[in-house]
Order: sequence, then C-alpha cells, then structure tokens
Amino acid sequence: MSAACEWAFTVPVDLKGGGGFSAVRTTLQAAVLLTSCWPVSKGPAFIQAVTLVPYAFRGEIAGEAMRVAFTAAAKEAGVLVQLH
Repeated sequence: MSAACEWAFTVPVDLKGGGGFSAVRTTLQAAVLLTSCWPVSKGPAFIQAVTLVPYAFRGEIAGEAMRVAFTAAAKEAGVLVQLH
C-alpha cells in the first residue's frame, strides 16, 4: 500500500482553529493532521492511530485499519464530523 492510496471511505474532520474542515482520504493526510495540528496529544485512540502510521506506510497493515484508527482518534478528539 502506498501512503497516498485512497481509503474506501472519507473521514470528515473539523479541526476548527487548527486547520479547519478536512476530508481525509489517505494515510498520508491522516499522518499530517495527527502530527501537525491535532487538538489533543493524549488518549488511547490518538496513540493507536499515530503508532499505526509507519505500519500503514510500509504496507504491513491495510488502509482500512488505518482509517478505522484515524476515525476513532477523531471521535475521541471531538473533531469527527457526522454527515447526514
């Protein structure tokens, strides 16, 4: 898997003062947000997502696993946007 490989589903997040709305589609996009402007730097879901990034880059885990971890981190941080 390539870091730029698109996920099956987009994860919408709103980082408000730290980057605004983003429609995250790849592990690379997720990694940039998690390491540059994420609103929290603690929490089990955040730690899990950050820990999985290098494994996803190397293709050792599926993009779907990274998407699920990123979604959990977004929910934990209160930045996941629920689209209806």
